[in-house]
Amino acid sequence: MEVIAWILAAGFGVLSLFLALRARGRSGPADVGSRTQPLQEQPHKDATSQREESADQALRGMARYLKAAVLEPLEKGLETGELRRPVEDAVDALKDLAFHASSVPEGTPSRENLVSVIQAVTREFTLETGTPVKFRGPDTPVPVVVAAERFKDGLYLLLANAGHFGGGQTVEVSVEAEGDPIRVRIGDRGSGFSEEAIRKAFEPFWTTESDALGLGLPRAKRILERQGAAIAVGNRPAGGGEVVVSLRRPA
Repeated sequence: MEVIAWILAAGFGVLSLFLALRARGRSGPADVGSRTQPLQEQPHKDATSQREESADQALRGMARYLKAAVLEPLEKGLETGELRRPVEDAVDALKDLAFHASSVPEGTPSRENLVSVIQAVTREFTLETGTPVKFRGPDTPVPVVVAAERFKDGLYLLLANAGHFGGGQTVEVSVEAEGDPIRVRIGDRGSGFSEEAIRKAFEPFWTTESDALGLGLPRAKRILERQGAAIAVGNRPAGGGEVVVSLRRPA
């Protein structure tokens, strides 16, 4: 029981941290919404009511996540007397929450070859997850100005999302460098984004799964936009979901 009390205390501590960061503007309403759908004007809502609504959404999402990923497994463990695995799972869930609640370092931008950056992060992703990645891009360097490690962090989150919703099937990544902006397409072989998912993909804690955080895409958006990129979600003509990252060519 003492372990469970500690886990719950840690969970609410992380929640307090998350809400405090949002109140300070590190993850506020400006980060919410998809570039594929224009934000609708809401003349009857002032800034205070929007912040309150955002905080309420965070609380509801946090409650759902803690219930599914922490409380329910622990309750089952108490019933069966087997607590080791539920406790380990609860700790992992809280670690994920703490990671997503942490601030996002920006890094120092430098001139990089986008193809090399993508190849490095896709290799890392495949080695860590076992999910294969098929890459298609130009044979010549594609120069961009980004903080390479931070940019890879954002791409890794997008790869993880594609791998999960694609059921572990091959994730397809391509680079279109003929025009400006340069586009990176990350596609999966799953069922694709619903209309609601396209509208809400970047809203913190919005997810179609009860035991998921719903913070992977919002965090990826924050990281990549701080690198000067734009991000949008949609569906591929051949089926499956797709995330498109757009980067301006350096001068």
